[in-house]
Amino acid sequence: MSPTYPPLGLDLDDTITAHPEFFSWLSHSWPGEVYIITARAEGATRDPEMNDLAKHNIAFTDIIYANETSECKAKVIRELGIKIMFDDMFEFARHIDSDVATFVVKGSNNFDPGPNLFCFTRDTGKLIGPP
Repeated sequence: MSPTYPPLGLDLDDTITAHPEFFSWLSHSWPGEVYIITARAEGATRDPEMNDLAKHNIAFTDIIYANETSECKAKVIRELGIKIMFDDMFEFARHIDSDVATFVVKGSNNFDPGPNLFCFTRDTGKLIGPP
């Protein structure tokens, strides 16, 4: 009997777009469903998202627009049974259930290369040691 793979969740902006080669490989290698879960507002068409995904050669099952609140992505992830999620925003990652392997991708929105530090707010992180 072959193993069953849970659905995989991928954020688009500053996740797929920050590391397109990796996510192209991952999306084509994943033996289960791949969902693009974006905080972009759903427009009249899906053309911008479809163009970005085609440009980066991303294989996917569907695009889900989860832009209402920072908890909205977590709700979608729970409903789809996603057990592995990649996102660049701590604001979204902090709401994802603890049984989901959540990978925060280093991107332009969450990392300052000058001091080589991740950026977060009081709501998304806390210091846990000496400064």
